[in-house]
Amino acid sequence: MLSVDYLPLIGGIANHIFHLASAMKKLDIEVRVVHPISGDRAKIERGENDGVTVYRVVYPTPRYKIPRVWTRTLAGIEGVERAAVDLGGIDVLHQHDHFSTTLTCRWLSRRYAWVWTNQTYRFSLGAAKPLHRPIIRCLYHGVRGIICCTPYQLGMTRLVWKDELPSVVIPNGVNTERFHPRLIPDRSRHGLDSDDFVVMCPSRMTEQKGLVFLAEAINILLRQKPEVKWRFLFAGSDPASNTDPRYINHVKKLLEPAQEDGFVRYLGNINMAKMPEVTALADVVVIPSLWESFGIAGAEALAAGKPLVATPVGAFPEMVQDGITGLLVPPSDTAALAKALLRLQQDSALRLNMVGAGCRQVTELYNWDTIARRTIEFYKQVRG
Repeated sequence: MLSVDYLPLIGGIANHIFHLASAMKKLDIEVRVVHPISGDRAKIERGENDGVTVYRVVYPTPRYKIPRVWTRTLAGIEGVERAAVDLGGIDVLHQHDHFSTTLTCRWLSRRYAWVWTNQTYRFSLGAAKPLHRPIIRCLYHGVRGIICCTPYQLGMTRLVWKDELPSVVIPNGVNTERFHPRLIPDRSRHGLDSDDFVVMCPSRMTEQKGLVFLAEAINILLRQKPEVKWRFLFAGSDPASNTDPRYINHVKKLLEPAQEDGFVRYLGNINMAKMPEVTALADVVVIPSLWESFGIAGAEALAAGKPLVATPVGAFPEMVQDGITGLLVPPSDTAALAKALLRLQQDSALRLNMVGAGCRQVTELYNWDTIARRTIEFYKQVRG
């Protein structure tokens, strides 16, 4: 598996690769993750990440204005070939990002069956433009099959390739052994009272996640209902290579008075292993994204028994049954977002009903063992 997004980076792609690799290992599939990253000097570091073998291929910042894509491409090739030597061969090269490692896979597709999981909205933006489709086809020349996380992505994929390539919808998944409603955290250890109404946002602070609109909704709620003991927790609030420091500063500036008054708290970039406990603190989880490929944090919230307020993007229209497992609000609609959060704060019976419905749906649709088996079957299909 190959991607520039992998742990310890936060985000859905890193999470997806780890859990898919772990589930495949249980099925006796040998998996290696190759993770190209920039650094001071070129090297390959082989390590273990909770049982998953990772090759972190460090490539230096290019000199003489050489585009970084070339040094990253060479690093990816070197990492995959190193894994091939250690394994005694590779059956499938599975790419999990868009464009960042595409040239690596294109070069290696002469020797390995190249499968691509399309889980980025950037692809859809290009596929929607007819003049861009031949360019995409050229970039991905040699790919044997495409996995899409949502029906929408499958539709955009078929705009580019028609029926020329095997393509299938296999969603992201949730580790229901870690995310479940039976986990009852000690709120006092986190400086929270039992009667606080805790709203948690697990999203990275990037424009895609629509956190500016959540910040504005928070300010509306604090003006309208100051008597409520609101507590808004933000995970993914520190700069990282896949976040935007300027956007983070903008969101925090909007929330500065609320933070000073104790209504807002920034948790930083939470380690994946700690996310179940952090999610369990919440009464409601909110993800106000402008666009998504899937939205795995939303599925984790439902598995943890939390009502979810989200926008109808990515897999959220399939994931959230409005009024049953959560509430859907239009993207960038600050007033609707505030109204949805207030409705759940005022209706404890509705929140309780959503707990069971959300858990059942996630367990049925987003089980990692099932997803791993379906992915392996797709590997066999494209290899012939």
